Amino acid sequence: MSLRLETIRADIEQAVPALRRFARALLARPEAHQTLATLHVLADDLVHETVLLAIRSERVVDSFRPIKLSLYASLIGFHAAHLKQIGSLTHRQGAFALEDTSQNHEHGLIGALDHLALEDRVVLLLISLEQMSYDETAEILHISRALVIQRLVRARNHLVRHMPGQQSGVSSHPHLRLVK
Repeated sequence: MSLRLETIRADIEQAVPALRRFARALLARPEAHQTLATLHVLADDLVHETVLLAIRSERVVDSFRPIKLSLYASLIGFHAAHLKQIGSLTHRQGAFALEDTSQNHEHGLIGALDHLALEDRVVLLLISLEQMSYDETAEILHISRALVIQRLVRARNHLVRHMPGQQSGVSSHPHLRLVK
């Protein structure tokens, strides 16, 4: 095995715990018909598919892009594809609900994350949880840095509005500092 392949495999192995944490946060909390254990299995499945793709993909070996960014991009892509598949099942069968807003959602951060749009949640988690820079986040999502900042502001505003006890006395313009 070449030195480059060994380095890539080591990088993948090192990234797995962070990918698991990110996948669990991305899924936020289980749907009404799922348990917490099911949520963890779904998160682990996302990570498994991501790692398999990275190991099997020759593009990763030939790419000069950091493997970490490729892994996060793949995981987000798998999650989006899964949501589309569930959405098509919902539309055809009417048996599954992608998001049931009629339920009383748990208050706090998890509840606020539940109501956050996926594209905003992804940006918030990449920057806040995974400590990615704006530029890394933009590269992972294939969007501009300005759009990353816009989504982050929108996500933070959403969290401020939906966190219990944060309604009064909170500025409608939270301060956002650019990190270079």
